Amino acid sequence: TFFILFKFSQIYYFNHFFIYLDIHQNWNIIFVSKFFNMKFKRVLLKVSGEALMGTKNFGIDPVRLESYSKEIKEIKNKGVQIAIVIGGGNIFRGIESEKSGIERVQGDYMGMLATLINCMALQSQLEKIGCDTWLMSGFNIDQVCEPFIRRRAIRHLEKNRIVIFGAGLGKPYFT
Repeated sequence: TFFILFKFSQIYYFNHFFIYLDIHQNWNIIFVSKFFNMKFKRVLLKVSGEALMGTKNFGIDPVRLESYSKEIKEIKNKGVQIAIVIGGGNIFRGIESEKSGIERVQGDYMGMLATLINCMALQSQLEKIGCDTWLMSGFNIDQVCEPFIRRRAIRHLEKNRIVIFGAGLGKPYFT
């Protein structure tokens, strides 16, 4: 269950995580690091898939991906445990799939896979610049990621890894 304990601007606190919601193209992670002033032990960042497009109309802008990765590393280097959730709207929007004749459930699964593609891209870029990461998912895809288990996620954070969550709950009809 998800309980919001307090809200300041668009930053929410629940279950030992601070969340900045709906990060879009003009978002700057440094805002979060300045706001937190590294007083918090653990943060959960939500990055929209559209934010990864940069100036492109589709897909992942490598310049934007590199920029976000460097800013995430800067926060990590200040001792903050970081978990990240990424949307997939730059690749596919599951909720809009019915308009194109794709069954809703199939469309939702396709959207979840789009989030995993973005997660893998961010994971690759973060590791390229020297960050330890761990990818977890609502899907079982052993070759790519570990299934989400809350206690394991917390343990990875405690080991100072950046934990990236993809595919949501792995269930259709939830966004």
